[in-house]
Amino acid sequence: MDAVDITTELIDGVLVLSPAGRLDSNNAALFEDKLVESIEKGEKAVIIDFAKTSYISSGGLRVIIAVSQRLDKAQEKMVLACSNPTLLQLFKISGFEMLFTICESVEDALKACE
Repeated sequence: MDAVDITTELIDGVLVLSPAGRLDSNNAALFEDKLVESIEKGEKAVIIDFAKTSYISSGGLRVIIAVSQRLDKAQEKMVLACSNPTLLQLFKISGFEMLFTICESVEDALKACE
């Protein structure tokens, strides 16, 4: 099983989660647990920073959508930060551009959370 390392950082009340490595069906549950934990802490917004993510499977995409729906119910916001052209293409093909604000950097994503 390929592991994903997930780091978290709180910046101005916004939780930034940074998965590093492959985000696939083998570790999507761990990623979902981290995201759900953030919702329960009541952070005003969540940024997922994909700068160190090399691959996202349909299982990883499903987690992002499921957690986004929970955030919407809690009136919290999710923004994606991604500069990887391959992942950006995946987000485009998957229709994520219509569902999420996608920024090139965490700095831009923080501005989008204001």
